[in-house]
Amino acid sequence: MIVYTSQPLEMDVEVTGEIIAELFVSSTAKDTDFTFTLCDVSPDGKSINLHGLDAGYLRMRYRNGFEKQELMKPGDVYKIRIGQVYTSNLFKKCHHIQIYITSSKAGHYDVNPNTGTEIATEKNVVPATNTIHHSKKEASRIILPVIPRE
Repeated sequence: MIVYTSQPLEMDVEVTGEIIAELFVSSTAKDTDFTFTLCDVSPDGKSINLHGLDAGYLRMRYRNGFEKQELMKPGDVYKIRIGQVYTSNLFKKCHHIQIYITSSKAGHYDVNPNTGTEIATEKNVVPATNTIHHSKKEASRIILPVIPRE
């Protein structure tokens, strides 16, 4: 899991609409999952999840749609877009915007064995080392629909 946390906000910030994670990723595995969660963190450190567990999830074999499974080539970098996460929240002054990115929502979704084989019948599980890339060429980002305040 990787966690990104903003500095304390200098003013109230309203976020309303679809949140999108646009990530450049690679893995040591042929298949893996990526998921993100948007949270509001108060000055006392309390973190509140701002959307449901069923949103913000992508199994890499389906990154280009459900019609055809496409496995990853370990080490190659892929641009992915995880959307269909909706919220409306007023981040108050002095709060933090926080994003969690991980490779599993086990318990809510089936565990991905990372082997690229049939998930329902696979008995072996291999670890995946996943990388989120950050550079001018591979600029991973979270797109927040910020509503202008008057």
